[in-house]
Amino acid sequence: MTIDTTSTVGSLRELFDLYELIGDEPPQWITDKLRGQSHSYDPSELVRKALECGVPSKYAVVLPDESRVPAMREGTSYYVSGISGDGKTTRAAEMLKGWLASGGDALWVPSLDLLSELRDTYGTGGSELAVIRRYTGCGLLVIDDLGKGTFGRWAVSKLFQVLDARYSSARTEKTEARPTIITSQHRLPALAQIMGAEDREAAQAIASRIHETYRSIDCGPTDRRLG
Repeated sequence: MTIDTTSTVGSLRELFDLYELIGDEPPQWITDKLRGQSHSYDPSELVRKALECGVPSKYAVVLPDESRVPAMREGTSYYVSGISGDGKTTRAAEMLKGWLASGGDALWVPSLDLLSELRDTYGTGGSELAVIRRYTGCGLLVIDDLGKGTFGRWAVSKLFQVLDARYSSARTEKTEARPTIITSQHRLPALAQIMGAEDREAAQAIASRIHETYRSIDCGPTDRRLG
């Protein structure tokens, strides 16, 4: 799509947002320019912080991408989809490190680990509410590989509880925005179908919330690990 920028936008930030709002990946030159307008940071300190957030060591060393931080500060979340090996986890790690470089706090958790952590509170004296509050209260949450494994009614309902609480609390409590980055091998309609096998209503609620409040990043069909 061709965008007339003569009267539509007044800055690179606005042009970047416009591309994403219409569903197109912003041109690389815009992303590069915005990445250049970044905060100063200590690379080794940023790697340490990323590891503390839960980012796997393989991805903690990627360069930070601050181009989407302004949008996330305003409450924009991201749904990053694509096949295995196409770079979606790398993209999420870049965005998380950009968030950290700008002074934000974050947590990274694979979707199955999140559910396991909740299950492990049962019968052990642990607090499910404390786990949920940990993931709903952080500045930025990255849920990696959503849609992997099987989803029963309980799992779908807990995922919705976390995602909806992050969306709602920043508005009802008048706190700063709490954006979420979700990565998945499935595009949104397929994800809803997979999770809806056991609880269609909750799965549709998750898909509706993502469709309403997230911007999509499609990493494409190429497996970079094979290239």
